[in-house]
Amino acid sequence: KLLRVTLSDNQRAGVISGYVNVELPEFKRQLPIGVQGLLIKGDTKIKTLNKAKDEKAVGGTIGWAESKATQSDDLGLALRRAIKKSEIEPEPPGHGPLLKWNVVHEELIYGYVVYRSDSESGPYLRVNPDIIRSKGDDPESTYQWRDNNTEGGKAYWYYIGLLKNNGTRQNLSDPQKVVAK
Repeated sequence: KLLRVTLSDNQRAGVISGYVNVELPEFKRQLPIGVQGLLIKGDTKIKTLNKAKDEKAVGGTIGWAESKATQSDDLGLALRRAIKKSEIEPEPPGHGPLLKWNVVHEELIYGYVVYRSDSESGPYLRVNPDIIRSKGDDPESTYQWRDNNTEGGKAYWYYIGLLKNNGTRQNLSDPQKVVAK
């Protein structure tokens, strides 16, 4: 079946997300269908992804680590990233190393854990006392965490681990070297 969704002329440009409930009279139920999209006004100039990358207008890394999914040449992701730049939360307070990462499709992720070592080979110890809970419902989420328990001028190695809803653990990033200010 084809479902046509019509938006008001007054609808603001940007991300559209929600559900359309379709009546199923033969089953005496409604079927909720998730709808996500991006409303772009007719006068909006759209660049090709390759041109945008060349101009460094969109794409690239927002933080020092990204999930592998954010490294693809997906136009939808590039557009979401451009829109989300204005919605980035303020930096956590303090002066230690600031870690930032992006995650897409995190419906199966419970949260994130930050690990640190004095050397690339380890051992790595968990440094965030509380799990950084997944936002889960956004198509792409940006996270920030600051390590305020560091010594200025010293090099540290960090990686982000993730906890899935089913209890399994996985590395989100490879170890990254950061020098504390």
